[in-house]
Amino acid sequence: MDPLTPLRSMKNLLSHPKVSSLKVYAKTHKVISTVVCIALLVLGYTGIKKITAPSTAPQYVLTTVERGTVIASITGTGQVEGVTQLDIKPKVSGDIVYLGAQSGQTITKGTLIALIDTRDAEKNVRDAKANLESAQLSLQKLTQPADDLSLLQAENNLAQAKQAKLNAEANLLSSYDDSFSNIASTFLDLPTTMQGLQDILYNTNIAHGGQDNISAYADMVKDYDSRVLTYRDDAAKKFQDAKTAYNQTFDAYKLVNRTSATSSIETLLNDTYTTSKTISESVKSTKNLIDFVEDKLVAQHISLPSADTAYQNNLNSYTSKISSHLLSLSSNITSIQSAKDTLINTTGSILEKTASLTKTKTGADPLDVAGSQLTVTQRQNALIDAEEKLADNYIRAQFDGTLGRLTVKKGDSVSSGSTIGTFITAQKVVKISLNEVDAAKVKVGQKATLTFDAIDGLEMTAKVTEVDTIGTVTQGVVTYTVTLTLDTQDDRIKSGMSASASIITDVRQDVLIVPNSAIKSNASGQYVESLAGVTTETNTTSTSGITSSATPIKHNVQTGLANDTVTEIISGVQEGDKIISRTITTTTATATQAPSLLGNIGGRAGGAGTRAIQGR
Repeated sequence: MDPLTPLRSMKNLLSHPKVSSLKVYAKTHKVISTVVCIALLVLGYTGIKKITAPSTAPQYVLTTVERGTVIASITGTGQVEGVTQLDIKPKVSGDIVYLGAQSGQTITKGTLIALIDTRDAEKNVRDAKANLESAQLSLQKLTQPADDLSLLQAENNLAQAKQAKLNAEANLLSSYDDSFSNIASTFLDLPTTMQGLQDILYNTNIAHGGQDNISAYADMVKDYDSRVLTYRDDAAKKFQDAKTAYNQTFDAYKLVNRTSATSSIETLLNDTYTTSKTISESVKSTKNLIDFVEDKLVAQHISLPSADTAYQNNLNSYTSKISSHLLSLSSNITSIQSAKDTLINTTGSILEKTASLTKTKTGADPLDVAGSQLTVTQRQNALIDAEEKLADNYIRAQFDGTLGRLTVKKGDSVSSGSTIGTFITAQKVVKISLNEVDAAKVKVGQKATLTFDAIDGLEMTAKVTEVDTIGTVTQGVVTYTVTLTLDTQDDRIKSGMSASASIITDVRQDVLIVPNSAIKSNASGQYVESLAGVTTETNTTSTSGITSSATPIKHNVQTGLANDTVTEIISGVQEGDKIISRTITTTTATATQAPSLLGNIGGRAGGAGTRAIQGR
């Protein structure tokens, strides 16, 4: 094709009458033409923007809950110093029992310089070992299968408990039967007693003229002692109380027999006991009245009524019989309550022995085993602590050097942290400054790693040998100096070099760990998220994530030790669970071609994709 053909076609298009008319109109109406062009551009831009609107598709990067080690450390920077003299400070207090070196003596690392009395520390170690052995034996006894003897003993204990319950039930029934017998015996005597009291108080054989005895007794001596009226009124009231109680209880007695409900017999027993006490009080009050009258008549040399002696004898007889009945009834009440208590105890014992037999057959409860295992672990830790405390009694050289000065002798008492001598060495140390929060976590003996700005690739191990007890305040900020002693020497390390230290403060091994990015927080605490439908076989190695329209599921977790990369999970998830470590939101612009009345203005319109990573 002729290469000039497109140009000729464009020329012909522009020379078309309609196009020519538009050009002439645009030239003669410039303002209107400009407004129309701007409107067309705005409409075109708006259309392109809608067509190329971003679409968001969230993607989730997954990780697996794994078992691993969490190492918590504190970092700091400082400088290398050449040590010429170090103070020797014991970690415990006590008496020096042995000196293994003398001032000026050159000694090697590990040489025993002094020994502090170890008797208390050794006793603590022995006790810790004994406690550990006891806990281990308890765990062994708990987890071993039940032997035939233990099973037989458990079965016999249950059988004995059941027999004890049967005996208690029989004793309770016997107590009710005995109680009814004593109730019946009591009511054989109570009518006679009540009638006798009636005759003594309200018969008319003491005085002439038909006056009742109680009034006659009072009239005989009231001129000599008016207190007789009080005795008279008390005897009258007590008799009426006894009569009312007797009538009510006797009516109830008529309705109860040996075959009645035990509750009815027990109620009648208590009422009979109370009624007998009331009648006993009436007998006593009547006797008090007659005794008072007799005393006053004798004092006035007046003869006693002829019936008086018989009345006194009757009252003594009533007192004796009622006392005997009260004793029997009280014994019955106690027997019933005791039998009831025994029945309750034996019923509880059956439940206990049944559970014990079941436990013997099925083995120890998992919670009991876990508790016993925890006790063993605690005792093991206690033994380790005791052995470490014992080792503190041995003051040894931490590195090669010369014992410059020793200020103690055998038999001296020393205190923890006091200076007992100096040690001269060429050993190099690194001193770093830590803030008060980090310094509180650092202890003597902790391990550390060191790197040096001036020596690429060199990493040395060290340990904490000293932590300042008094901080330095600079512009309101408190810092503490920590001394790290290198485990080995390297001639490339020079005094004054800058060093970075990482002090290990805690280590948790074989625990569940997840990346820090997977831990999220809200008002309820910390949680992790997972996706529905994700299984343990789902690939989690891809950094691009997987797309899911489902809402992530929250799982509340309890966290433990953490460092800069991972966090220990104590509860809430299990090993192998798939959880979300981060969320990726991908935004894509779609390429399009903008239409124009004047053709393809600007060619293709489009944009490159962008990616935004959100660590939720």
